[in-house]
Amino acid sequence: MKQLPFLLLILLAQSTFFAQENIIEDIGLLIKAGKIAEAENLTNRYLVDDPVNTDLLMMKGNVLLNQYIQEQQAQLSLRPNFDESIYNITVLEKGPHPVTLDEKTAARVAKLWKAAATLDPTREDMHLGLCQVYAISGMRDELLTYLPVVKEKVVNVEDLHHHLATYALNLKERGDIDGAIAVYKKISNLFPAQIGLLSDIGGEYFFAGQLDSAQSYINRSIKLANGDETILGNGFFLSSLLGNYDTALGAIRQLPGNGGLLYEGVLKFYRNEKKWKKPIEKFLQSNPDSTEAETAKILTAKDFNLDMDTYLALIEKDLGDAIKILLHLKFKETDEFLPTFNAAETYCFNKRYDAAIGIFKAIENRHFDLDAEDRETYLFYYAWALRQKGQMDAANKKWMQLLESEDFYKKSAAHWFVGKYYFDKDEKAKGREYFAKMAGDPTASKYATMSWNFMGE
Repeated sequence: MKQLPFLLLILLAQSTFFAQENIIEDIGLLIKAGKIAEAENLTNRYLVDDPVNTDLLMMKGNVLLNQYIQEQQAQLSLRPNFDESIYNITVLEKGPHPVTLDEKTAARVAKLWKAAATLDPTREDMHLGLCQVYAISGMRDELLTYLPVVKEKVVNVEDLHHHLATYALNLKERGDIDGAIAVYKKISNLFPAQIGLLSDIGGEYFFAGQLDSAQSYINRSIKLANGDETILGNGFFLSSLLGNYDTALGAIRQLPGNGGLLYEGVLKFYRNEKKWKKPIEKFLQSNPDSTEAETAKILTAKDFNLDMDTYLALIEKDLGDAIKILLHLKFKETDEFLPTFNAAETYCFNKRYDAAIGIFKAIENRHFDLDAEDRETYLFYYAWALRQKGQMDAANKKWMQLLESEDFYKKSAAHWFVGKYYFDKDEKAKGREYFAKMAGDPTASKYATMSWNFMGE
């Protein structure tokens, strides 16, 4: 079912009692037009005469929902980006943002729609609407409890499990990652035949940085995939990034085409196996005009060498991280900074922070002769990986080295994280000293915005 932009449209139901007067349609049009007060007056007027009409109870809930949303934000808006991630560089976030429904409004709407669902248990829109309210108000436990009711009562929605997964996304959008995973698990238990949900859960664990759980669900999904290309593709990609290369190879071999041959060859190349070129040559014979053919030609060339020219030629190709991480790791053997750093940064991006930190430490101990830009870039990602692993003291030492960077993004990030470090240690005055140095130009980067915002804390 397509997710519609207004909550009222999710629950625009058939009306029988007021069909001739089109009252329900009129109320809906008023809400869509933003005339919430008029919609509320009209709804209340007819509820006086018929307090147990399910359509009116539904519309009363819609009025309350849209009234709250209208009060919280305009449909087109700008707000500062307060995502701390170094990979999100946007200063302002544009467009409508997900509103978290307050507990009081959520309780009022839920009471109305529960009453409607009790009066007419066949009203599928009421059951789905209750889940929506629970999801957008962060009522995780209530949502989990009601999902089995939805499975029992809602029989006319195609691919219901996909529709229910939107409620997991609602929680995730509001910062409840654990709640989103719990909802995915509940849906998977309710629809055990939908093995794609196992892959989805694995992906959510991966992006939450819970890598052991991610691989567990990915393995289960691959075993049950039965040729499903989406599941196998996800399993290949995530397993490769997690370093479970044999699992990744097993998954890609089940996919149509000969892409598995290229991956197999690169994997054998990385592992220093003999005859690693053989599968790549087979791939090239079968796919001479493919987008990966140029990569295969470089790897199978007679004058192939493990040098920086070859490395640069390979990584400029659009290969994807699953193959590129193997190339970065293999070309580390050149003892050059770039492939070593790229391996660490790829791990960092894909939340394998322990692996990233290990390589960053090796870079630190190697004492590469780096220019200022390369040194600052390596420190920047190193600091982030340490912070993500909770090593705040070690991370702070790296951020401190970036306070005078000529790159304002890195400089502002360093001031933000150093200031936050002291704020979290309850040394707020010291933290503000660092925030103050960025607060004079709050629109120059998101970290400057965040520093400015914390000046009043």
